[in-house]
Amino acid sequence: MLREILSGKLTAKAMALVMAVALWLYAWNRQTERVWLSARLHIEKPADVTLLKAEEVPREVKLHFKGPKQSLERLRYRRLEVKHEIEKLSGPIEGELRQTLLLTGSDIRVDGAKVSGEVSVLELDPAKVEVVLATLQESRLRVAIKLVGEPATGHEIISKFVDPEYVTVVGPKVALQSVKDVETMPFDVTGLTEEKNVTFPRVVPLRQEIRQQKGGKMVSIPVECQEKSIKLYLTLALKREHKTFEKVKVQLLTPAGAAQAVKPLKEDTVSVRVRGPKHVLDRMDAASLVAYVEVGTLKPPGPYSEPVRFVLPPGVELDQDPPRVEVDLVIAP
Repeated sequence: MLREILSGKLTAKAMALVMAVALWLYAWNRQTERVWLSARLHIEKPADVTLLKAEEVPREVKLHFKGPKQSLERLRYRRLEVKHEIEKLSGPIEGELRQTLLLTGSDIRVDGAKVSGEVSVLELDPAKVEVVLATLQESRLRVAIKLVGEPATGHEIISKFVDPEYVTVVGPKVALQSVKDVETMPFDVTGLTEEKNVTFPRVVPLRQEIRQQKGGKMVSIPVECQEKSIKLYLTLALKREHKTFEKVKVQLLTPAGAAQAVKPLKEDTVSVRVRGPKHVLDRMDAASLVAYVEVGTLKPPGPYSEPVRFVLPPGVELDQDPPRVEVDLVIAP
């Protein structure tokens, strides 16, 4: 019997404890608190309108909520967004249009839905957002190649082009009226040699923005290129430089047994400018150059003004018209 009495008292105490905990949890859940949370700002625009100076528009809005503690705690783990819709304009924008957007609690979305009734919005910071709007336009712009770095030592780029050469770009009318091209993303040519020619073309993304001078500084304006990338063609070769050699000795080539004799040249040296790979030109000098004039087909009397010919290393060529010397002939004795 004593055991039954004690057992009954324990049960009553347990039930009382459970009820006390339940009442405490209910009171805790209904406790009203305030909290600041951050939400991403999203501005919806009409299809024919774009946003200029988007970098100056806040990306986030701070929201001041009031409500039951448990509800506020759940908000911390939900996707918060402030979505403001710009009404369709009555007509196209000439130039730029500035507007002040008023943000309210009705713009707030929690996982895509409006805020529940048990939570109220006390404040938004900022509550006003300044935007600059412009009419969208479609244009054909030339593709400008953006290269960075330098080819391998002794090499140079001798040709470059892209396919397609022009692309369709959609962007602010006020900006597209004053630009002619859109750049590729930077392509690094560091260390490239002529052996890399076989690896072209390369697919290079287009920069989804245009750049123009405004207010004394370069600004970037977002656009949308219908072609997201282009094919880049580069041709590399050994770097060609110019070099001039002074007082190059000229030889006369006369066939044996010729019926004519050649008088000594009045000027038996010439200056010549050549073009070729730098590392080849660096090994050349005036003494090593072979310069000659063929006189076997000439008939006396003279004088003749004849071009000087040269024996040049592979890859090296004259960078001027051939120099001339005066050749005087007489009948051989």
